[in-house]
Amino acid sequence: MWLAALLVGCGADVADTSGAELDLRFDASTWPGELGGSERPATVKFPTDYDGESLLPVVVLLHGYSASGLLQEIYFQLSPQVDEYGFIYILPDGTVDDGGSQFWNGTPACCDLYGSGVDDVGYLLSLLDEAEAAFPVDTDRVYFAGHSNGGFMSYRMACEAADRIA
Repeated sequence: MWLAALLVGCGADVADTSGAELDLRFDASTWPGELGGSERPATVKFPTDYDGESLLPVVVLLHGYSASGLLQEIYFQLSPQVDEYGFIYILPDGTVDDGGSQFWNGTPACCDLYGSGVDDVGYLLSLLDEAEAAFPVDTDRVYFAGHSNGGFMSYRMACEAADRIA
C-alpha cells in the first residue's frame, strides 16, 4: 500500500526497528499531493504551517459540467483560504463523457447526459477514505462545495453520505 511506502520511504527496510519508535506524523511537505491513484487523481492542498498532528477539516470542491478541478479553483479561488482557515482542500475531476466534457453523476437532472451510470458517490467516498487513512482528518468537519453540476453532486453527497458529510 502506498501509505506504508510514504511513511517509511520506498524500498526502505522496515523489518528491524530495534525498538525505536517511528515518527508517524504526517509531513505535508513530502507528500506527493494527490489522492485517487492514476485513474482519477485529485489534487490536495494543506496549510503551509501544518504541524502534521492537528485534526483538520476537509473541503472538497466539485467543478461544474465541462470544467475541471483546476478551472473551478481559478473561478472560486479557495486556495488562499487554506492557510487562513486551516483545512485540507481536495480538488477532484469528474469523468469524461462521450462528448468530451468532464461531469459528475449528481442527480437524474444533471449531468450524466450519456447514461454512463458512473458511481461518483463511491469515487468521492473512496477519496475521503483515502484521506482519512493518510491524514489527521477531523471527520466531523468534512464539507463538499460545488458549482453547477458540482453543486448537484455536493447535494447528492450530503443526502447519500449524511453520516460522513457535515
